[in-house]
Amino acid sequence: MVSPAKPLIREASLDKEKYGEIDDWKILFFAMCKNAGKIECNTHKDLNKYLTDRSFVKNHKRNDCYEIFSCGYPFCKKTLDKNIGDKKNIIKFKEKTNLIGEYPKVEYIVTESEFHVQSYRFVLYNDFLNSQDDDTNIFICDSRDVIFQKNIEDYPVDNEVDLYFFREDKITQDCEYNTNWVTNIDKQFPEEKFWDTIKDKPIICSGTTLGTMKGMKEYVRLMSSNLERFPSDHQLKNEPSDQGLHNYLYYMNKLNLNVKVLTNKDNLVNTTGYSWMGINKNKKIVNDDWDVSYVVHQYDRFPLQIKSKLSEKYNLSL
Repeated sequence: MVSPAKPLIREASLDKEKYGEIDDWKILFFAMCKNAGKIECNTHKDLNKYLTDRSFVKNHKRNDCYEIFSCGYPFCKKTLDKNIGDKKNIIKFKEKTNLIGEYPKVEYIVTESEFHVQSYRFVLYNDFLNSQDDDTNIFICDSRDVIFQKNIEDYPVDNEVDLYFFREDKITQDCEYNTNWVTNIDKQFPEEKFWDTIKDKPIICSGTTLGTMKGMKEYVRLMSSNLERFPSDHQLKNEPSDQGLHNYLYYMNKLNLNVKVLTNKDNLVNTTGYSWMGINKNKKIVNDDWDVSYVVHQYDRFPLQIKSKLSEKYNLSL
């Protein structure tokens, strides 16, 4: 977030309002400077392609957030510095980057890459897994909208399967977001007729993937290497749109792996965004067979009545 306000007052008000449905805001950088409003406006313009679709409830009404951007602190700070310009414009400033490392079990990777993090994560996955030799299964997933309700190691997997993908309950052409992601790849490689191949096929979600070490290494390698086929101004490198490439690899038979696609009825991952949404008397999320799901993805799209129960159960900021 980039906002012109006194840090302590702003931090408290953000938490109180649960701005963006977040209640643990920390101010990392504060500066008193001339033309603060203009600096904020120009910084927002420069970061606009990283704008998130977050919202919050105020006075019983849901409001969109226009100040939350999905990019790393170093890149955001660099953009802000550019718009501040001459340091003589700064009257007073304070930076608290030590707060970034306050979670001891998390290794933070600082990069100034202008790759959108939703695609760049596959480059990081690839770098990390190349240093691993364990014969184990790997599960990669989104973080903000995923809940683990059961131990996934208890789920019976087939050792002959290299990768498990997870299907959403919607056809590609019936979703404006997936249509946009897929057609933008199709325009890059029109000779492959990607859109014609996939438009009537179910969406395969890129937010959750399970695989063997061999399968996962090959998958993230292909995601990383295929990202390089696109120009720097392509949607894949600038917006959260990795799912188009994920579906490209699967439906265009680029993986050369044994891939099994699971549905919400299989219940290892219940991808709820376009699916039936239910919660049992124990406040656990279930599929339409009323079986408790091992993993729930996109729970943040539940109706407010159910989300309030989840917040009570898991103490989540929803």
